[in-house]
Amino acid sequence: ELLAGQRRTLPPGDPKLAATLELLGDNLLKAKQPAPAEPVLRECLAIRETHEPENTTMAVLTFTDGAVMAHWATSACPPPGFPGLVFRAQLMGERGLQVIEFNCRCGDPETQVVLPLLKGSLASLLTSAARGTLRPGEIRRAPGSAVAVAVVDEGYPDAVRGEGSVEGLEALMEERDLEVFHSAAAWDAGRWRVSGGRVAYVMARAATRAAARERVYAALARLGGTGWRYRHDIAVAPAETMGGADGR
Repeated sequence: ELLAGQRRTLPPGDPKLAATLELLGDNLLKAKQPAPAEPVLRECLAIRETHEPENTTMAVLTFTDGAVMAHWATSACPPPGFPGLVFRAQLMGERGLQVIEFNCRCGDPETQVVLPLLKGSLASLLTSAARGTLRPGEIRRAPGSAVAVAVVDEGYPDAVRGEGSVEGLEALMEERDLEVFHSAAAWDAGRWRVSGGRVAYVMARAATRAAARERVYAALARLGGTGWRYRHDIAVAPAETMGGADGR
């Protein structure tokens, strides 16, 4: 129902409100702290009316962030005065949007599509946070979308072999609106050798998510070599993921 995109506010005592409070207290934060007050959570559950999957997802993220921030404001997790970065990992599946974890770091590979869409000075933002005078206006989101796909060892994640090589990454690095983030790729005798599980990430920018997805997969199709693979279901529309991915 949260993904339905309908404007609604749960009344006090509603069973679904109690279930959400229990979820936040027991499962989401994994902390034995008081859950947010009902009025605050009811406000977080008010979802803007929309019929677009991407906007609907953002509405649910607003609910998640609002409820968590309300919890943190009255708890010891994180400690008062925490100046760091909190990363939330989530996935969209058959049960809708689910939060996997919270971490005090940038997420990988999610950061590879976040930072290219930032304008302004990230260094100034982090400096202001470290000094206790956060200035959110130091950065803003650029228009458009970005999609990144991981190039991984053929046996990743269960049986990494590290025996292959990737050809063509240099050409992609020269193209506009394409970026290659190297990870376990070692330059050896004129080629990029697979030296670990996640070899590299190919990222494409475009005006829409669909266009960015088309661009990044067209780029991946130009790569050669052996001993590596990538998934074919990254950044598909949420409705297309409900039946499960092929996992390639």
